[in-house]
Amino acid sequence: MQGFPNLRAEMARSGVSKERLAECAGCTVRTVDNWFAGNSDIPVHSCFAIRDELFSDMPLDYLFSDDPQQPAT
Repeated sequence: MQGFPNLRAEMARSGVSKERLAECAGCTVRTVDNWFAGNSDIPVHSCFAIRDELFSDMPLDYLFSDDPQQPAT
C-alpha cells in the first residue's frame, strides 16, 4: 500500500512534482519515494514545510493521513 493518498491527490490536482516536494522538504526525491512507500517516516518539520509552502489551505491531518478522504471545505 502506498502512503499519503491525500497528499498524492493534492499534488496531482496542483501539478506538484516529487522533485518540488523534495525541494520544499529539504530532502532528495529518493527520500520522498521512501516516505510514500512506507519505508521511512516523514519528519514533522517536513510535514509543516510541505503544507506551509505548497498546500497552506489544507489541514496536516488531511494531507498526511493514510486514509483516503475528501478535501476539507
